Amino acid sequence: MATRFTHLKPGLVGALAAVTLAACAGGTTVSRVNIAHSYLPDELYVVATGENELRTVVVGDPFGMPKDAFAKVVLASLERQNFGPTLNLSTDPEHEDARKRQVVLAFNLTNIKQADSLCAGAADTVKSTDTGGALTVTGVYCSGGGGYLTQATARSDNVTGADSEQFRKVMSQLAIALFPDVNPHLRPDGSDIVPLPKS
Repeated sequence: MATRFTHLKPGLVGALAAVTLAACAGGTTVSRVNIAHSYLPDELYVVATGENELRTVVVGDPFGMPKDAFAKVVLASLERQNFGPTLNLSTDPEHEDARKRQVVLAFNLTNIKQADSLCAGAADTVKSTDTGGALTVTGVYCSGGGGYLTQATARSDNVTGADSEQFRKVMSQLAIALFPDVNPHLRPDGSDIVPLPKS
């Protein structure tokens, strides 16, 4: 489901354009941004703050690092990068909301079409050495029922490692796209801007 930018407030359109330009200017591109009608930004205050931690699954090994060490760097690179609340992300949460939301981050998918099934399972990935230093990370915020609430892909060339500034830029732009503070499909009162077709 593609994000629709029609009927948006002028300020929001400008903010989205600014984010896109900033991403491109930093050598990072963000694409395949999809936001479901059921995405509620305020829900993040419940599922990923306070005692609750949002389960985060890291798929892929782009730099040949030990799995736990890479996951720790990934979580640190996402901290305080979104526009909403400061999120408690964890690969092994102690407290989770009953809705069982989760985030899946897949590095260098062999086929971008796998993004649509990330919430349901693993995917095939490759190392950055096999892509000439290019890094692609696809993030999916999953509903808990196998579908996604948000989805985005960030890409950059010449990412030398997980400790590089370019890696941090890629992850920052992904976080902004993956956890938007508004749903462009919804009015402030939560009603659909463009009603879904009746089934």
